[in-house]
Amino acid sequence: SVSALGTVGIVLVTLLVLGIVPLTNLKIDTLSHTRQLTVRHFLFLGMLGMLAVLGAVLVEQEGRQLRQHARLISSAGQQSILSQALTKEVLLLAATPEGAAREPVIARIKEAARSWQRSHEALKQSDSALAASSANSAEVMQMFGWLDAPYRTMIQALRSLTTQPGNARATTDGPALVEQI
Repeated sequence: SVSALGTVGIVLVTLLVLGIVPLTNLKIDTLSHTRQLTVRHFLFLGMLGMLAVLGAVLVEQEGRQLRQHARLISSAGQQSILSQALTKEVLLLAATPEGAAREPVIARIKEAARSWQRSHEALKQSDSALAASSANSAEVMQMFGWLDAPYRTMIQALRSLTTQPGNARATTDGPALVEQI
């Protein structure tokens, strides 16, 4: 596909060529040599100024698109980091004996799981907070479909691990839940 910058470049060249054609019909030859140079000088400066303004607009548009892509890439990277943090905290919880020492680990798991889930849903729905201008492509949605079953399994396992009263299930089913996560 052609980028926005390429499309605008094609339009610009077309307009430039179409704009030069009427200028060739001007009766500059009837003017004195000094007037001819003055007219050509101002036409050149006007065209140069117009190109400078168009160039600035094009660069700004391309920069806006790049910032949008950077936000999406950053969110996807954050998603990866959060999944690693969840895995680390779950393994730490599995190795922590019963007692008050488990509560801070469970709180960190809950917070990381909320952030992970929020980030996943924002990426999946092309959230406006990420400045996504359009919906995901069919290929991206198919990839999210493949991830859906493992994602749901992991969310359920995290909920089971962190919401049981006294975390009784977490100690009895801990290895199975860790394996699911």
